[in-house]
Amino acid sequence: MRIKELLESVQVPIYLYKWVDGNQFQKYIDSKKLPVKRGYAHYIESEEKMIPGNSFTDKEHIGRWTGDTLIRINASKISNKIYPIPGHKTFMRTKGMTSANYDPNAWKYESDDIDEYWIAGPLDLSSAEIVKPSEKNITENTDNKPTIGINVRSDGSTDYASLIVDGKKKYESRKTDSLRPYVGRTVGIVRTGNGPAVAIGQVTIGEPIVVDAEKFDKLRKQHLVPQGSLFDIGVNDTKYLYPMINPIRWDEEKLIKNKGIVARKID
Repeated sequence: MRIKELLESVQVPIYLYKWVDGNQFQKYIDSKKLPVKRGYAHYIESEEKMIPGNSFTDKEHIGRWTGDTLIRINASKISNKIYPIPGHKTFMRTKGMTSANYDPNAWKYESDDIDEYWIAGPLDLSSAEIVKPSEKNITENTDNKPTIGINVRSDGSTDYASLIVDGKKKYESRKTDSLRPYVGRTVGIVRTGNGPAVAIGQVTIGEPIVVDAEKFDKLRKQHLVPQGSLFDIGVNDTKYLYPMINPIRWDEEKLIKNKGIVARKID
């Protein structure tokens, strides 16, 4: 079945899914755009015509693909051209493109099992949402400690990280839903902004509530962000407040050399 026939006969699902790296994807969310790739779907229409874009799948075939964090987009809300293709099988024929053994006619490969939807061009992420947090990154090491930690920046002399692991700071606040990949998971608490990054304990992150300035002010005794702080809320803004559940301070702090905007690996 040729791609032209697929475009005419296959109905694109409302939701399309993609496995991504959670930390990298946060950068794309911030820029509101997913850049193009020149992936293995080079032979969508012909051997000569390469179409840069991004690979997505449907709900039925999520298990065939791998990654850290599962996202989905509403296909009806984007204007990009979408190509339904037997991507998983085509990949097996084209993964050796750089070698002399690859199949130059892979684009003609016939299959009725459509498991990939190649979205052409850069993608507006306005409709994107994270539907499953990272499982690879939220594992535990042999000491039963998480191997990923979220950054908690100190505010002058206020050590928010310590307040969290000591059970005093009940909510961690963020401007966006940046901790979504870690909701429901136990992560390390990494103190930043006051010397080297150091993991000092762990906590389970709960489902956030979204609050306006009035609600944020009422909850100050629980999130402990003082008025006028760098992390205070604007009059017309909203913030995400994540419950800090089952906090534990470690007996020994751990210096973290890895980098990360939202989170970082704990070796």
